[in-house]
Formats: sequence, C-alpha cells, structure tokens
Amino acid sequence: MRSPAEQQRPGEATDPVAVRNPLAVPEAVIDSRRRPMSERLELALNWNTVASELRVGLAAVKRGAAADQ
Repeated sequence: MRSPAEQQRPGEATDPVAVRNPLAVPEAVIDSRRRPMSERLELALNWNTVASELRVGLAAVKRGAAADQ
C-alpha cells in the first residue's frame, strides 16, 4: 500500500480510461438536458449533500486514526 504522499490525486489521473468525459455519451447528455431544471437542481443538491457528508466522515476517520497513533 502506498503512503498518502505517494497516492495519485483524482485530478492527476494519467490513464485515459480513468478520466471520465461527460460528453462521451451524447445520448446521456441529451437525456439529462430533457429533465426539468427543478429535477436537475434537486439532483445536484443531493450530490452536494452526499459529498459534504463524505467529507465530514472522512475527516472524523482521519482524526480518529491520528489519535490512535
């Protein structure tokens, strides 16, 4: 297992397969644009909530791991 300093950050992906192009599937883009703006906003807010909860949980785990050392 690599140390955190050696791990690659998501923005530094070198494998082209690992990088997701949101325009790679035109049908998905067209389908998402057909959704009402209220539904798209609700989905975005839900994703932001999930991301926020993950950040809080990760911070708590990191604090717990640092306290154990």
